[in-house]
Amino acid sequence: MSEDAVFSLIASMAGIQVGIVISSFLFGILTLQAFFYFPSYPNDRMFLKLLSGLVWFLELFGMVFAGHLLYAAAISPYRENPLLMFTKAPYQVNAIILVSNWSGAIVQFYFVDRVRRFTQSLWVPALCWVIIGYTVASVIALTVVSVREGILEYTLHWRWLSISGLFTAAAVDIIVSFFLCGSLMKQRKSPFPRSTRLIDEIILMTVTTGVLTSLVATASAILLVTMPFSMIYFGVYICLARIYANSYFASLNARNRLRGSEEDGIMGSVRFASRSAAAETERSKEISETGSSPRAQATFLGRLRVDLDRSSNPGTLIA
Repeated sequence: MSEDAVFSLIASMAGIQVGIVISSFLFGILTLQAFFYFPSYPNDRMFLKLLSGLVWFLELFGMVFAGHLLYAAAISPYRENPLLMFTKAPYQVNAIILVSNWSGAIVQFYFVDRVRRFTQSLWVPALCWVIIGYTVASVIALTVVSVREGILEYTLHWRWLSISGLFTAAAVDIIVSFFLCGSLMKQRKSPFPRSTRLIDEIILMTVTTGVLTSLVATASAILLVTMPFSMIYFGVYICLARIYANSYFASLNARNRLRGSEEDGIMGSVRFASRSAAAETERSKEISETGSSPRAQATFLGRLRVDLDRSSNPGTLIA
């Protein structure tokens, strides 16, 4: 089958170029977030700082490859014969796919580990880690196919791997948001408005970041299913890793803002949990109405404070 007969050249080039432009804008926001993070949280664990630096450098390499791809498509011999991109794709395409996948996988591992620490359960994180491993393996396999056989062979016979990988990545984001929000909702019925407001804000951020990344991954998969020979899906995929990285740094930088709103709630919870025996009747009524004891809520909020004050674990709870 000839590439001339199947690939839409104009749509493919437009999708790639628009995706690179939007991705560069997202990388600028990411760099600004990284610039704020490192001086603002000097007490974070070294592991978390190294992880953050790794995410940023992977995104930097991704943008370098994306910029060079834009040059290759517009200036190099591909400009005279653009269909060469579909028979022998420039190495930048495969490099972007690999780097973006690794960056997104690191961010997902981080958020899944937060689910493990927050829910004190292992089976859900283990399932998510297996799914993330599948997406990484599928991208490596597709890269090998693309290098050896070209994009046409991949599109005709192997794109199901990309489709399944994108849908499973979206599923991981939804699972993370669901279990985090479920755990937070159990503790939401606090008698202290500040504590409730803190939990509501964390829930909102968790849902926002999870929904955004899952929607972009799903959109890329749907475009690959419906328009496999236009490569518009690739333009969307270029942006996906930047969105993951931005959500990661946003979760880190939110801690200072949230710390102030949670301190009064924590102290109030501790005082409430240690009040005198004369108030035990009211306390029993509170337990029956909220479904959890004040002491349990104080413990829950105390765990929030640990992660807000400094990262004693390799990550934070705040989404």
